[in-house]
Amino acid sequence: MTSSLRRLALLLATTVALVGCKKPAPERRSSGNSLHPAPEVSWKEGHLSQVLHIETDTTVEFYCCNDEGEMTVNFSGLYPHLYRVRVAKKDFQPEKQRAPGNFKMPVDDYIGTIPLASLKEAEQKLLSPIDVLVPITVQTFIDEPRSEVASTMLSYSFNPANAIVGTLKRAAPSPVILAGEQAGPADAAIAIWDDPYFSVHQLETAKTLGDVDWVALPRWKDTGKTRSCGFDRGSVEFTLETVNLEVYDRRTAKKVAEKSFATAPGCPDMVFKAPGEKMSLGPDRAAMKAWLDVAVKRGSFVVEGTPR
Repeated sequence: MTSSLRRLALLLATTVALVGCKKPAPERRSSGNSLHPAPEVSWKEGHLSQVLHIETDTTVEFYCCNDEGEMTVNFSGLYPHLYRVRVAKKDFQPEKQRAPGNFKMPVDDYIGTIPLASLKEAEQKLLSPIDVLVPITVQTFIDEPRSEVASTMLSYSFNPANAIVGTLKRAAPSPVILAGEQAGPADAAIAIWDDPYFSVHQLETAKTLGDVDWVALPRWKDTGKTRSCGFDRGSVEFTLETVNLEVYDRRTAKKVAEKSFATAPGCPDMVFKAPGEKMSLGPDRAAMKAWLDVAVKRGSFVVEGTPR
């Protein structure tokens, strides 16, 4: 049976269901022989994405990663609701005909093996792309399986910066477990700055992102004070901010430490300011990094007999 005839048969079945005809109880299929052949699938490269084509009427676009560190899975076409797509271990299927199917999935299973050495200068956010292979299956599914399963593989190369930042930020409300990580002594922390760059603080024993034990998140606070700084083309008024640096255990989401940092003294050597833009001054980031380095070398953010 050609793909057009297969699709026509499936559409007729869907139409019968939609107009409210009485439908017999689904029959139990004793073998795969009673199912339609698997849908035809192929891949094309999109702009910063990979696009899966199902038959001639449906596409599924995969993009990584959004600001939350998730891969987006977007269905489009005439009949996306006819297909159930399994990405790794998670199923996706739009509910209605022509309805946009926009889904998200975490990438925790694919970033744990990123070498920390490649992230050491990540404050520049110039990371080497990583390559992932994600198993995917496609099946025609209308209330129940209607076809055999088509198996394929998503081969994708992407900059992991957003994936790392978005994933590790979740350690504040909930535990973050990365695939393939192994238990060991605490020996690494990552600070997620609001730029949204990040910095790595580690001992030599920490090798991969899965070895990161702590995630440091800055909480900025406006002091209500200002400071005027003079430059060649005039003065600029800065609001003064402090930072409360909170540290969380990545695997338990427990807050293990916090420390407040005051606004750094003085004025910047230069400033780039757009018309109407509000400028602010905060703590010296080097001081915050130094505090993290000391704690990581000590193996703990809590010193016995002293407040954390």
